[in-house]
Amino acid sequence: MTIFLREATVADAEAVMRLHLRCHEEAYGRHLPPEFFDLWRQTLPGRIENLEKSIVAGHIPTVACDGQGLVGVAAVGHSEDPRAPRPLELRMIYTLERVHGRGLASALYSPHGPGGCGRVS
Repeated sequence: MTIFLREATVADAEAVMRLHLRCHEEAYGRHLPPEFFDLWRQTLPGRIENLEKSIVAGHIPTVACDGQGLVGVAAVGHSEDPRAPRPLELRMIYTLERVHGRGLASALYSPHGPGGCGRVS
């Protein structure tokens, strides 16, 4: 299945935050108690609102989509460390297990990744 990269919009904020939660559940669900994820679900409205504000302010993540919806997200930002080797740093990168091994994380992080668009596979 083909995966496309594009800039997120405010309309994507809820789907991005639900993807973020799902990726954490896939990665850490066997290591953390269910109550941890219950708390995440309770705080989801605030997380969505924060992402909407961030996108409006110009901090726009890149999302990866296939025919079933969002499958990945990445965001970069200016480093706050004056000694950082590069001016930008990776702030988040998440992909669903079902797309692991297809090069999506590399595409999201590549020079054409966050802030870029295109087709992955």
